[in-house]
Amino acid sequence: MPQIDELFRLVKSLEPNEKRYFKLHADKHVVSGKYKGNAEKLFKQKNKGKAFIKNLAFEKNYLYGKIMEVLRSYHAENTAEGKLNNILSDIRLLYNKGLHDAALKMLEKGFELAERTENLPAMLLLFQFKHRLKRHALSEEDAKITEADFEREKGILKMFEDERTILYHYDTVYNLYTTGKLKERLNTIKTKIDEYAQRNVLATLSFYARYYFFATKAFIAKAEDNYPEAMNLYEEVFALWEKEGSTLKESSAHNRTNLGNYLLCAYHTERFEVFPEIIDKIESLPIENSTDEAEAFHIAQRYRLIYYLNSDSKIDLNKLIRQIESGLKKHGDLVSKKIRIALYINMCLLALQERKFENLVDLIGKTFTLIGRSNDWRNEMRHLKFFEMMAQCSLENYELLDYLVRNNERWLIKNNMNNQFTSTVLNIFRAALRNEENIEGGQLTTVSCPPDTQMLRELTLRWIKQNIKPVGA
Repeated sequence: MPQIDELFRLVKSLEPNEKRYFKLHADKHVVSGKYKGNAEKLFKQKNKGKAFIKNLAFEKNYLYGKIMEVLRSYHAENTAEGKLNNILSDIRLLYNKGLHDAALKMLEKGFELAERTENLPAMLLLFQFKHRLKRHALSEEDAKITEADFEREKGILKMFEDERTILYHYDTVYNLYTTGKLKERLNTIKTKIDEYAQRNVLATLSFYARYYFFATKAFIAKAEDNYPEAMNLYEEVFALWEKEGSTLKESSAHNRTNLGNYLLCAYHTERFEVFPEIIDKIESLPIENSTDEAEAFHIAQRYRLIYYLNSDSKIDLNKLIRQIESGLKKHGDLVSKKIRIALYINMCLLALQERKFENLVDLIGKTFTLIGRSNDWRNEMRHLKFFEMMAQCSLENYELLDYLVRNNERWLIKNNMNNQFTSTVLNIFRAALRNEENIEGGQLTTVSCPPDTQMLRELTLRWIKQNIKPVGA
C-alpha cells in the first residue's frame, strides 16, 4: 500500500502535459502536490469531515494505481520501447483470438522497429511468436520454419548474450569503483573485456555492446588514473554514438553519463579548454524524462562551476547562483543530497574566488542547513567554517569573527580535527583581531599540513594575499 507521502511525490513529479492527460482520461481529480513535510497529516487536516477521509487507505491506493495506469498510457507511444511493448501486447491478443494473419502483419512491424532500434530482447520475443504463428499457418509452405530464420535467431541470441556480458562487466567496474574494490578484480575484468577484441568480433556486436565495450575500457583507464588514455577511449565512444546512436533517443542518457566522465578526466589533465563544448553537448542531448532532465542539469552545472573555478572567464555570480538554485528547486528529490552539497560547496569556492563575501556567507548558511547534523561531511564542514571566517574578516564583521574563532576552535577540538595547520590559521585570524600589521601567510607554507587540508591551505594563502586587512586599517 503506497504511503500518502509517496502519492504526493508522484503527483508532484507530474509534468503539466501529464496532468492534463490524467484529467481527460481519469475519473478522479489530481490531488494537490503542494504539501511538504508530513503530507498525510496536512491532507487530513485540510479535508477533515469529508466522507472519503474515512476510506483514505482505499482512496489513495486507487488514485496511485489510476495515475500509474494513465502514465503508462500517456508514455506508451513516446519511446521505441513503449511502441514495441504495445506491438507485443497486440500480437499476443490477436494470437489468442485466433487472428493469425493480423498477428503476422503486426509481427513484421515489430521486427522492423526492433531491428532499427537494436532491441535484442524484443526481437527474441518476436521470434517466439513467429514460431507459434508458423505452426498455425494455413499452408504447408507457410508452416516451414526456414533454416535462414533459425540462423538469424541464433545470431541475435549470440549478440544478446555478448551485449549482456559487456554490460555486466561495465556495471561490475562501476560498482567496484564506487565501493573502492576495483583494484582487486581489475586484471580479471580487463582480460575478459579484451577477449572480444582478440576474437575480432567487435564488428558483429550490437551498437550498445560496442558502445559499452569502449566505455568499459575508458572507465578502467580512468580508475587506473590513466586520464589521457581514458579521454582517447571516451572520444571513440562519442564517435560511435555520433555515427550510430544519435538517432536512438534512448541512448542519450548513456552518452550524457560518459560525457561527464570525459570532463572528469579533462579536469585531472587540466584540459579546461574542452569544458564549454562538452557542457553544451550535455545540455543539448535529447531529454526523455524528468530523471534525464535532472541528470543533465546537475552534470552540466557541476562542471560549469569547475570550469569557472579554473579559468579567467568573467561570470555573473548572482545569475549563476539563481540558475542553480532554481534548478535544484525544480528537480527536487531527483537531485541527491550529496550532489546538492557538492554544488553548494563549489558555489562557495567560486564566491570566495570572486571575493563576493556577502554571497559566500549566504551560501555557507544554506550549505550548513543541507548538511544538518550529519557526521558524514566533517571535512566539508571544516572548510566551510574557515571560509566563513575569511568572509567575516573581509567584511570587517570583527565581533562576529571573534566569536567564530573561539567557537570553531572548540568544534575542531571536539571532532579531533585540530592540528598545527588549523591552529596556525586561527592564530592568523586572532592577529587580525589584535590589529597587527603586516600579517602574512608565510608560516602556512612550512607548517605541517594533512593531505585533506592541502586545498584549504592554498585557498587561505590566496585569501591572505588578496583580502586580509588588520582591524582599523
